[in-house]
Amino acid sequence: MRLFERSGLLVALALAGGLACAAEPSKAVVALDIPAKPVGDALNDFARQSGLQIAIRPEHEANIRSAPVTGSYTPDEGLKALLSHTGLKYKFLNDSTVAVLPAQPEEPGAEARKQDISNRKLLDSEPTSSESDAARLRSAAEAESRDRSAQTAQLDAKLEEVTVTGTRQELYTSQVVTSGVLGDKDPFDVPFSISSYSGELAKLQDAYAPIDILKNDPAVQSPGLDLYPNEVIIRGFRSAAGGMRRDGLYGNDIGDAPIEAFDRIELVRGVAGFLYGFAQPGGVQNYVTKRPTQDAFSTLELQVRSGAGRYVHVDAGGPVLNDKLGYRVNLAREDQGDFTRRGDMVRDVGAVAIDAKVTDDLLLRLDGTYQSREQVGEFGLPRTSDGLEPGEFDTSRSLVPAWARSKFESAGGGVRAEYTLSDRWKVLAQARYDRVKADLGYGLVESLEGNGDFSLSVWLPPGKSANHSTVWQLMMLGEVNTGALRHQLAFGTFSLSSEHEVSYARGEVNVQVAGNIFHPSFSARPAIPVTPYDLYVTYTTDETHYFVGDTIGIGERWDVLLGLRRADMEWEQKQVNGAPYRYDAAKTSPSAAVIFKPNDSLRFYGSYARSLQIGYSAPCREDVVNACEIQPPLEAKQYEVGAKARVASSLDLALSLYQIELPSDYVDETTHIYGRYGEQRNRGVELTAAGNIRPNLAVVVGLGYLDAIRTSNEDPSLNGARVEALARLTGSVFVNYGVSSVPGLALMGRLYRVGPRDFDIANTIEVDGYTTLDLGAQYRTQAFGLPLKLRANIHNVTDEFYWDGLWYNRYSAGRGRVYSLAVELQLF
Repeated sequence: MRLFERSGLLVALALAGGLACAAEPSKAVVALDIPAKPVGDALNDFARQSGLQIAIRPEHEANIRSAPVTGSYTPDEGLKALLSHTGLKYKFLNDSTVAVLPAQPEEPGAEARKQDISNRKLLDSEPTSSESDAARLRSAAEAESRDRSAQTAQLDAKLEEVTVTGTRQELYTSQVVTSGVLGDKDPFDVPFSISSYSGELAKLQDAYAPIDILKNDPAVQSPGLDLYPNEVIIRGFRSAAGGMRRDGLYGNDIGDAPIEAFDRIELVRGVAGFLYGFAQPGGVQNYVTKRPTQDAFSTLELQVRSGAGRYVHVDAGGPVLNDKLGYRVNLAREDQGDFTRRGDMVRDVGAVAIDAKVTDDLLLRLDGTYQSREQVGEFGLPRTSDGLEPGEFDTSRSLVPAWARSKFESAGGGVRAEYTLSDRWKVLAQARYDRVKADLGYGLVESLEGNGDFSLSVWLPPGKSANHSTVWQLMMLGEVNTGALRHQLAFGTFSLSSEHEVSYARGEVNVQVAGNIFHPSFSARPAIPVTPYDLYVTYTTDETHYFVGDTIGIGERWDVLLGLRRADMEWEQKQVNGAPYRYDAAKTSPSAAVIFKPNDSLRFYGSYARSLQIGYSAPCREDVVNACEIQPPLEAKQYEVGAKARVASSLDLALSLYQIELPSDYVDETTHIYGRYGEQRNRGVELTAAGNIRPNLAVVVGLGYLDAIRTSNEDPSLNGARVEALARLTGSVFVNYGVSSVPGLALMGRLYRVGPRDFDIANTIEVDGYTTLDLGAQYRTQAFGLPLKLRANIHNVTDEFYWDGLWYNRYSAGRGRVYSLAVELQLF
């Protein structure tokens, strides 16, 4: 059998004529966990989980929904349960191949009328480019048929046009997302706003960091923080560390985690306290680790970029020990420039994942990640001395000396055990440890003149920081029936212990440097004595959570979700020359949702959620009286309604309308104290589309409108004011088009739009919006008999000057035009 793995194989073969006598099916028991869904997707899941190949005509699966199957079955029993009440039958062609056909024979002549067979999936996660691709697929299928066993060779069946889904993650949509404590679900069937962005899409768009791939989402805006590329703004709220998860668990290395280690990034929009515990109200980023694959493979990617950038990445994996063990290894090196250009860095990555089938009922998953990163850091520009917006300048040049840079080192590991108790119950246990160490150095422009002259404070470095976290979670998932109601239950407990230390060097660490933003030039690093470090501040957090959820199925059309999470937290801050500051918080957060399923391709939902989150920290600036102080926890409330549609199993559409209410923290412009002075109310609309419009045309579209205002403020003049630094309109359209006349060639483009934003709390200054265009192409061919991809991208084709982020009353410029060229060779 093949290696157990979510990323499985479905070979959709078009078979004509009669079937030979069925082969004897295997009696081996396999663990299946397949919810009710369109039968083609269900058979895809069955193939992945059982290791079989499934043959079915696309037209035979249209508008048919499978029965749910959960538990331990032989392949014969599992298929029988899966296809019950579908009007489909199956026969084993050999010990690894199954044909699925209508229970009733077709009328004579029907075959000749079926010439337009829909291609639902992408070959190797990409759109096919022409009819010649279909012919190539036919040839591959025919060759596979000739090599089958003698029993299969007796079939007198004609292979027609087929579509083959490989064993890797799909490019534009994912049939499974990690829905927190609810387990793995089809995002189409959950009453939340969830999007999934794969590593393949990140490659096509040449994403430098998570923010680059998450910009496809209408809920996401950029804060413009080069040093913290994983931090984003979701539905108007900064994600920070509290909004990031790895495989569903909190992990503080995520702020510096390498994109190469992850198969996809899932974005759960909105209040997700029940699903994930303490989290930012805008949403949660969940980074899903790359897992071992069913088939052995190895790829080598080489890339060159503007500014003397070089990049190499090796990704390899496969099964060992008779498919009882699987491995996945990722190694990467990025060397970008000499630290005189913005974004220059040196980065080394190592990541490994191991899956072990200990017994038929126990699956063990391990992973470990390491990254070191050295990078120049700057934090934007203030307004000029006469109160004007800074002028346009060469954004490729660093405004910070090359000798002032930060060094990060992150490492972590996790373990997950999945144990099947029965055909309806299983236990999931997870634990992980993460640490991040940083030697911080950066420049902060203190003053700016209209002619471009500025005064720069360079901190060399301000100190060292170290984050450590240990987290574990234990939960049970299962199903019970009470009369006509079906219950999918989830309950368990969660624990987190984390510590964050910051230390500063003794003596002078602040170096004053003068420069000009239009002609930056800096002298050599001054001689600064190396001195011991003193502990400055320590933050410790201890959390314990208990949760229970019930998804109640009412008939075939309705599901109701009820959930509760009890969260207890102890937080303490110790500061040098200051009294300790601590607080305890305990809260029970409810969540309720309903989903209506009028048919297999349409869903309507509504939800209400409340969630406790860790308080924001005051800006670490000299003009803030309580700089760096973290505020007490906040409780957010959210109302959301939405609709989802799945068109021909190849295009997912989603529309959501929401309102989030949260206490509002900001710096009072009179007292210069960061505190809680009112409330923030965010209302928005989001529209997404992802998948194939045609076999050779795939899209990822996100359009969003956000109305974020302040209410109930102590200062009445701020009531109704728009929250600063947030655009009301955002949009992204990515298109991948397979050129029919040139097999293997795909053209790509992304248009990204951010509307105007308010610079200040009082809404007296507005910053213009901007539009950028990215273009690219990928050509798939062979070299020395091995699959080869050639890829080229141009980011910001028009070299548009724009302000990417507005952060604490500062302007952060976006990148100018960037070129890249990549070669990706599949070695085996």
